Amino acid sequence: LYNLGQALVRYGEYEEAIEWFERAMVKAYAMNATSSVNIVSIQHNIGHCCYRMGRYEEAMRCYHRALVSVCELGLSELDLAASLNCIAVLYFHNSTAEIDKATEMFKKSLTIRRKVLGSLHPSVATVLNNIGRIHYLRNQYDDALVVYQEALLIRRKVLEKGHIDVAATIYNTGQTHHQRGELDEAMALYDEFLQMAKSRLGSEHRDIAIMYKCVAQIHQERGDY
Repeated sequence: LYNLGQALVRYGEYEEAIEWFERAMVKAYAMNATSSVNIVSIQHNIGHCCYRMGRYEEAMRCYHRALVSVCELGLSELDLAASLNCIAVLYFHNSTAEIDKATEMFKKSLTIRRKVLGSLHPSVATVLNNIGRIHYLRNQYDDALVVYQEALLIRRKVLEKGHIDVAATIYNTGQTHHQRGELDEAMALYDEFLQMAKSRLGSEHRDIAIMYKCVAQIHQERGDY
């Protein structure tokens, strides 16, 4: 039941996926499997489906139930970090008034992941990237740059060359340099992103067009007509 739900998620059939996840939840409780991490995984997946459909309040309730389950069942710190991260993402997208809550949750998740997984881990970089985005949207470009650079360092070390997550953080770091008026640094990162993204996404991808616009803007700011 759970695997079928996951398969439906991959095809974007979120409503139907929820039905199968809920059946899996009923079966898990009937089998007295509440000590299993499966309960939390199901709750996360239902929350994710609601999130993808724009039903943020339902998603938040699912993620909070997952957080309660993690605490009640005494699951691992990584399960706690995952629940905190899900809630933080929702706070981040729900309302600018709740960005402080999102930041707090992301930082708690980051602390746990660093403690359990070490500093050089992809999931640590993912949370750093989320924190960097918050700083960027708040125009806190100095703070954003520090966090993005740390995330990029980790991703360069632990992911394969050309990985799309590396490219994404290169893009974010380049944007931040651009906002700081550091045009040479921004251009170097934009060029690197284009080389990576073209091979991964194809030259017609929307992100490529956006990047060419950023490059053109730098040329304009430099007076390179």
